[in-house]
Amino acid sequence: MTRHTFGPANTAMEKAMSGGNEQHIGQTTTPWYTDQEVDDICAGLVNNAAKVRYLRAQGLTVTTKPNGRPLVMRAHAESVLSGLRQIDTLPTNTTPVHTNRAALVALFGKQRAAA
Repeated sequence: MTRHTFGPANTAMEKAMSGGNEQHIGQTTTPWYTDQEVDDICAGLVNNAAKVRYLRAQGLTVTTKPNGRPLVMRAHAESVLSGLRQIDTLPTNTTPVHTNRAALVALFGKQRAAA
């Protein structure tokens, strides 16, 4: 059987028939969500400011493009939306810091005497 493709309409039909599980060879994904992907997440919202508010309420870090559309980084969104815990970039120090007052007085006392 010979298969003929006649453009995007046939491609969409084939995609629907295959369940959308086809892989696109050679297609690269961007490090951020496309406008279509953001629109899919924010289904029902039209205003860009409303989309930004919704995405931020979901716990995402959102910046805005110059045209006002939301910009969401793919890796961050996937880790937050999948429920994976974010790894802290800085270790938290739980021990209190006590200043050695005597050492500071001695240090500054020497500097004043030398000046």
